[in-house]
Amino acid sequence: MNQGHLNGKRTMKMLTREGSQAIGKSTIIVLAALAVAGCQQGGGDESPNAPSAPTAPSDTASDTAKTSAPDINRYALDVLKTDRRFPSDFHREPEETEVQRTIYHLKSTDVATPLANGSGKFDLCTNDVNQGINWVSAHYADRECATLVDTGETERYYMARWEIATEPTSYRDIRVFKCSFTDRSVYDWDQPSTALARIDSEADAALVKAVADYLWYFSPNNNYGNAVLDTDTSEAASRPVYTMTELFSQINWDGQCNSAIVTKASYGVDPTSGILSVERRSVDGFLWQLGESGVETCDTKASRLAPLQLTLTPALAYSEDEALPCDLEGD
Repeated sequence: MNQGHLNGKRTMKMLTREGSQAIGKSTIIVLAALAVAGCQQGGGDESPNAPSAPTAPSDTASDTAKTSAPDINRYALDVLKTDRRFPSDFHREPEETEVQRTIYHLKSTDVATPLANGSGKFDLCTNDVNQGINWVSAHYADRECATLVDTGETERYYMARWEIATEPTSYRDIRVFKCSFTDRSVYDWDQPSTALARIDSEADAALVKAVADYLWYFSPNNNYGNAVLDTDTSEAASRPVYTMTELFSQINWDGQCNSAIVTKASYGVDPTSGILSVERRSVDGFLWQLGESGVETCDTKASRLAPLQLTLTPALAYSEDEALPCDLEGD
């Protein structure tokens, strides 16, 4: 993770290895939030002490997790070795060639007019095509180095693509959610909670999975050392429950063993409010390191205890747009 201060704003640029390798020649940079507190101790991929990450395998690799200990640790270690970040049916961004994309979802603090729904800093949503396109089209309108080259929509969002003059193969994709897909006004980025979004109170399992997968993909969870090992859909009180088996790593750049914790994240929708919430619990853990032969377990008596010290925040914690090259002129 690359953290810095640009024009007094804290920014985070996360290069997703799934995006940069599994999508061929396309690179995706996601502007999002820190979800594993321990990751803040690392220096990111460009840290002078950062080890090289393994190469991602083909998407045809098996993604069926063995989710009962000790098999789950063995499977998680295999995922670390291959950097296979998601199951095959998880959210993916469309492939583009020879393009670097920075994707950002507009927040309530990015528009001048105060919004009646929600409070604090939350992701915008609208079902009004004119409002959605106007929001994304206005975001960089006052930047001389940014040119609006395209607008559009999907079932999930409205978007605008901006070309950056000083970076001919770099684009900024600005998105606004459609409220019919997810309403994030219940989630304040400055006060993280387990309530992630409001969706249809009668949402079926497919919609719950689609929203949960998308929000996970566009978060710092999607980084080297972390993964979704497996997913499963069940029912509780006739309501769909979507469960992810996750792997989170705390990378120690000083050469010590890295902590890994396996968690179960259960997503469910309140039948009255339609609020989608997540509950996480730790299931297992182990220590690992990058040795001469690649990823391997650390042979230490503490290997069963240390991972449980890794602290998870309830949900996402921070998101900030990234400064453009023209914003830095004269600094």
